[in-house]
Amino acid sequence: MKIKKALAVALIVVLACSILAACGSGSGKGESGSDTIVGVWASEDFDGAFKFTFNEDGTGNYDAAGTDMPFTYTAEDGKLSLTYEGDTESFDTTYSLSGDTFTMKDSLGDDVVYIRQ
Repeated sequence: MKIKKALAVALIVVLACSILAACGSGSGKGESGSDTIVGVWASEDFDGAFKFTFNEDGTGNYDAAGTDMPFTYTAEDGKLSLTYEGDTESFDTTYSLSGDTFTMKDSLGDDVVYIRQ
């Protein structure tokens, strides 16, 4: 009887973990892969001197040619919101992913292309 009870509890735990893992927040966070912005992205221009690093926990860093700019972010449905450390207002923009290419609009509305590293 104890074995059946232990197996039932183990099955419930496995099912609960599977359900929770399948439920995504749509925040652009999660496992690294081609369908998420999590990872390191170097600018296509300027020999990759500008890099975004998006961590799974919603934090990141923008390396602007040697100047580090830490931030927090959310990404959902093609909309990206970045709040740089020390700022009270966020920078809101749009983005798209296509394989190892991340394209976002800059503050002037121009497309900026980054390549997954």
